Amino acid sequence: IQTISEKRACRELEIQLEKHNFEHEKIQNERDLAIDKYEQLRLDTESTLEKIRTERDVALDKAMYYEKESHDLKLKLKEIQTISEKRACRELEIQLEKHNFEHEKIQNERDLAIDKYEQLRLDTESTLEKIRTERDVALDKAMYYEKESHDLKLKLKEIQTISEK
Repeated sequence: IQTISEKRACRELEIQLEKHNFEHEKIQNERDLAIDKYEQLRLDTESTLEKIRTERDVALDKAMYYEKESHDLKLKLKEIQTISEKRACRELEIQLEKHNFEHEKIQNERDLAIDKYEQLRLDTESTLEKIRTERDVALDKAMYYEKESHDLKLKLKEIQTISEK
């Protein structure tokens, strides 16, 4: 009777061990998926951030170009005004207004690109923090089931040793 009950206990522990092993493998898969998701998001974010940085740099270059162009036009305007060529002055004033408009437009594009970059950076940090938390929870679960599996293996070994005696 005792041997039958020991065998039954062994079988129950073996079943429990199989369940724990299954849960452990499931948690490890979840952890691996979380790690893959985190890595893919990191790569996508880097790519997006690089594109936004490029847009920002292009906007800054355009802004500097129009700023220089505006400065040059102001100098020309002063020269022409000194010579009193009113028609040329008006044309340069119009050109200067157009350049100032373009300059302001480019500055707005630059500001938008900077805002977009900052918002994406903040969103990315938040998302990465959530994924890190998911990963940490999955790692904690995996370690718990690994320990439980180890403890059950020890119990099973102990019962098997007792049953062999």
